[in-house]
Amino acid sequence: MASSQAPVSTATATETTTTTTVTTTSTTTSPTTTTTTNPNPTPIVTHPLFHIRPYLPSDVMPCYQAINSPLIAKYMLTTFPNPPTVPGTELWISTTAANTFSPELPVLLNYAIVSPDGSQFIGSLGFKRMLDVENRNLELGYWVGVDHWGKGIGTAAVREFVRWAFRSFPELERVEAQVFSGNGGSIKALTKAGFVHEGTRRRAAAKEGLGIFDIKMLSVIRADLAEEGEGSNPSQ
Repeated sequence: MASSQAPVSTATATETTTTTTVTTTSTTTSPTTTTTTNPNPTPIVTHPLFHIRPYLPSDVMPCYQAINSPLIAKYMLTTFPNPPTVPGTELWISTTAANTFSPELPVLLNYAIVSPDGSQFIGSLGFKRMLDVENRNLELGYWVGVDHWGKGIGTAAVREFVRWAFRSFPELERVEAQVFSGNGGSIKALTKAGFVHEGTRRRAAAKEGLGIFDIKMLSVIRADLAEEGEGSNPSQ
């Protein structure tokens, strides 16, 4: 499903069902605490299929080209540029790239997915921090360009990004995603990445072309990863 990035979305993530099985390893780095103009920023995740790194000003045009598809726009929130324009994409990236976890922990929350050699812009993913009594939760949003569907990138990127978040934010307990009910590809990708379907918000949303529809709620909690030998909380 075409995912809306976290700062502007309920997580609507899009990828078609993958038929490719890839056995790989990935590595993560320390959190990135500032935006960057470095033409070679250090990725937070390196994987044989992709890297996850901070946004760059040079991402505007390749990002615009990647999102300029009705298949992506279909499951995006209306706050996402639709139809996309170059100025709208530039504004979206500049706003998104600056979001951090908190003033006390200024770690970036939103990143680009690019090919390992950096030559292709694949998609985006990010988090929106929830507030008040839910301040130990993050909401996930992501999207993957149509040219990269069916390769397992969306599932792997979400899986590694979520695990990076649990390692980077010791107080984080839960990551959730809200998915348009018709976006079966995203529901499948999230489930394969370790998310659990919690329930359905019936007739919770409406969008031109889709009418009124349900929102599916999925999540992964720290304890789920602890059962896999990951996600332990160093503060406990």
